Amino acid sequence: MEKISNNRRVKFFNGKQIPLEMHKVRIVQSLNLVPVEQRLKAVKAAGYNSFLLSTKDIFLDML
Repeated sequence: MEKISNNRRVKFFNGKQIPLEMHKVRIVQSLNLVPVEQRLKAVKAAGYNSFLLSTKDIFLDML
């Protein structure tokens, strides 16, 4: 396992340290906020299974 130097760690007030990712992820994508009624209709049509929803019906994916 690679040893991570202290300058590549984040230190919290309680003293706990975690490794810092040394890259940034940037995604630029237009958002489409579908009306609530349409989103509810899509959720019902998918049988309340979020994995069956189409990407056009999802505003924010937190899976």
